[in-house]
Amino acid sequence: MRRFAWVCVVLSSFLSFAENETSRPVLSELLSQIEYIDHYLTSNSDQPQYSRWVRHLLEPSIHRLGFEPKPGESEEDTQLRARVLDVAGGTGRDPE
Repeated sequence: MRRFAWVCVVLSSFLSFAENETSRPVLSELLSQIEYIDHYLTSNSDQPQYSRWVRHLLEPSIHRLGFEPKPGESEEDTQLRARVLDVAGGTGRDPE
């Protein structure tokens, strides 16, 4: 559990930097790190808490990007939506 708490602190620090980031390459790297932590640094007992944290973390991006393409949206947002929703559904275990 201590390792999980430490990971969340480190990732939260990075997120304060990337909070308003909309660049696909930057957010894609962040999403990759979220998946890495899920696969290699969380225990089975940490999973529910980590999944809730990931869903909370991705909520602003999901709200901004939505579930459907917007008229005239950039290709970057189209690709980013797919990636964010994939991580929210997989790592975040979001039923939506």
